[in-house]
Amino acid sequence: APFDNLKLRQAVNYAIDRDAIVKIIGGKLSRSPWSQILSLNLLPGQPTDLYGYDVAKAKQLVKDSGVKTPIDITLANFSDAPSPQVSAALKEQLQAVGFNVDVKALSADVYYGFLADKKSDFDLGVAAWGEDYADAITYYRPLLMCGQGSNYGQFCDKAFDASVEKTNKLAPGSDRTNQFAQLSTDTARNTAPWATLDLRRKVSFISDRVGNYMWGPGKQLYFGAYYVKGGK
Repeated sequence: APFDNLKLRQAVNYAIDRDAIVKIIGGKLSRSPWSQILSLNLLPGQPTDLYGYDVAKAKQLVKDSGVKTPIDITLANFSDAPSPQVSAALKEQLQAVGFNVDVKALSADVYYGFLADKKSDFDLGVAAWGEDYADAITYYRPLLMCGQGSNYGQFCDKAFDASVEKTNKLAPGSDRTNQFAQLSTDTARNTAPWATLDLRRKVSFISDRVGNYMWGPGKQLYFGAYYVKGGK
């Protein structure tokens, strides 16, 4: 509680000004506003803007939740910049729709352990994730399935777990990718386990003497493929 209430989770999604958050953490060269669960490369044919910034809708959802306002919540985040600025923006945005936000700032060396501890006192926490390889299971299994150590929001939906396991039996290919992509849209809209803030971009600066430069669909640099072009 209070985020066992679906309408409050949806309200948070609408209350967040993702464009403002992106400006704080590096701008659109390095980030994109994002409200899907999966990253862009895993969402063929799916919409990517599921929750626009809509204060009126967020306020209505808070009202519809039946929870008395202001709703006291604790927001956990890193203590290092730019996280304090992100926390301040989130606090302002959430308080505008009916929450009363207390920010808990923690150092990086203890932060993820704090999120993973079910006894920790927080209601919202800001965390980052990067896919280890280009498949949705690298998001779904550790982050959203019941009882997993990186499921910091303690989200648990047996129907979701069953869908993941069923699709995970499919061989790599378009059918698997498309079914996982549809699950991302359906889950974000209908159960809202997260309020995703942004999609990170990787920007590389290389010399024009580097040949055969390649960037993998996940987070791989293929150093074994590069070569230095000859010069005078």
